[in-house]
Amino acid sequence: MEKLLCTLGYEVVKRTNLTAKEMNDALVEFSKHPKLKQTDSVFVVISSHGLYGVVHGVNHKLDEPDELNVNDIYEKLNTKNCPALVNKPKIIIIQACRGSETGSVLMSNSVEADATAIRDTEQDDLRYRHKEMDFVCLYSSTPRLILRL
Repeated sequence: MEKLLCTLGYEVVKRTNLTAKEMNDALVEFSKHPKLKQTDSVFVVISSHGLYGVVHGVNHKLDEPDELNVNDIYEKLNTKNCPALVNKPKIIIIQACRGSETGSVLMSNSVEADATAIRDTEQDDLRYRHKEMDFVCLYSSTPRLILRL
């Protein structure tokens, strides 16, 4: 991703192995970057583990969550908190799981193969594949809350 964005002319600000707080702080710092006024668009790419609505920080444990709420990403880059990006595309890419289900499925190169029909694995290209791979999801707007009184 870094090479692609550089090739497309973007300046890449890279951070690795961050806690949720450090991710949040990096977003705040990014939202104040002086070059945002001159840019036409931005990409924010986050690769980690996660659950629905959250991205895990590097210190995440089941008994000690280290989580960044995905909505916090939008909040840091919204019109109120980042006026330098008003009317500019903000492309957010999050590579992280969204749930607790196993994210892979056993695949075979045999058309007729299923869990009960797999016999000779030496002649078959049998391996686990991620269930939801090769997707890119982009939304034109973030969700909004509708209050009915």
